[in-house]
Amino acid sequence: MESTAEEINIAPSNARGNNFAWPCKEGFAFTNFNIVGMPCNSPSWQFFDPKIVFGHGTSPAGVAGIGGYVYRGQSKALRGIYFFSDYIGAAQLYFLRYESGVSSEIGLFQPMLSDGAKVGFGESADGELFLLTQQRIYRLTDSPNFEDGFEGN
Repeated sequence: MESTAEEINIAPSNARGNNFAWPCKEGFAFTNFNIVGMPCNSPSWQFFDPKIVFGHGTSPAGVAGIGGYVYRGQSKALRGIYFFSDYIGAAQLYFLRYESGVSSEIGLFQPMLSDGAKVGFGESADGELFLLTQQRIYRLTDSPNFEDGFEGN
């Protein structure tokens, strides 16, 4: 199977047992995989399709999506926004507003950080978000214009 897409799946916080179809599907397209001896396109499977799919090499994604968190911290300007990135090189940091079942806005949050690959996100007990690169940890700060939204720690 050739990996050609990155995706964002959205599920309610109380959802349990959702099957987001990997490796049976790449984005919306079926692969030729079988799982436990049953073809991926078997009517016995119940898959939940992604809400957003990006092709590799197209903005806002690269080739190895790094899922993040929905911001639930103190900043009213950022509350409820989902942040995500990409592992490869100096990938961008993106945001997604998802309201009433629709992605209402998606875009660039922060110009490139030159600290190498983004490797993950973290969340504090009070809902503040952190971006981990190979060299530093950044804390998301209040930035209503979605520019210069990080300060190094």
